[in-house]
Amino acid sequence: MKKRFTILLLTLLVMSSGKLLAQQSKLVVQSKDTLSFFLMIGGKQVNDSAQQSVSKVIEADNVLIDLILNDSVKTHISTSLYLEENSEVTYQINKMRGEYRLLPFSEVEWAPAGQVSPETGDTTSLPDSLSTAGDSTEVDSTMMYRGKKGCSLPAPSVEVREVLSAMGETFFERQKQEIAIEFVQNNCVRISALRSILEKISYEDKRLEVLSRSNIYDLDNFDSLRNLFLLDSMKSQFDEIKESTL
Repeated sequence: MKKRFTILLLTLLVMSSGKLLAQQSKLVVQSKDTLSFFLMIGGKQVNDSAQQSVSKVIEADNVLIDLILNDSVKTHISTSLYLEENSEVTYQINKMRGEYRLLPFSEVEWAPAGQVSPETGDTTSLPDSLSTAGDSTEVDSTMMYRGKKGCSLPAPSVEVREVLSAMGETFFERQKQEIAIEFVQNNCVRISALRSILEKISYEDKRLEVLSRSNIYDLDNFDSLRNLFLLDSMKSQFDEIKESTL
């Protein structure tokens, strides 16, 4: 009897350890604005009501997800995602150039509650406030800035790079300006990102137009853009935009 009990106990321990060792990661999908959505993973609906942010613990490295957006045409996005073990991966629904897209937003270390992180040995996961804040560099710069803010959550670098790439693909200044305006109007941007965008535009008057439409995160750094304008008339307009923005 004792022998049977020992065997049963060992079997249960093996099964339990196998479950604990199974790959786990956390997927977060969020909307860039107020758009709500339904999330389906592997054909199973996750949220019963349309929400702007949905998270789910995943026990697989590849998942097939479907998003039904709560917009006027019920846009459907379907894609396959790869998730690193012990990571929290955030994807963001963003509208770019008139089309909704699911873009990678951040990836941070994560461990299930009560389990030890393989990287740090800690038994707690990173705070929720950091889980959607971008990559590690962006998290650091966002947390370090303590000045006046014009918006709350700066666009991640991956989106900025995509905009810069789109601007670089056209020779026409008007098209570059239109791409830039659409992005800075619909996103929160750091001064460093805005500088890179403005530098893609050759004419100072068009730079000013983009600047005047921008949602700027770190307002205290606004004046660092002044050297992008050489003409006195453009500098005067820059100062007017600065005064109305700050």
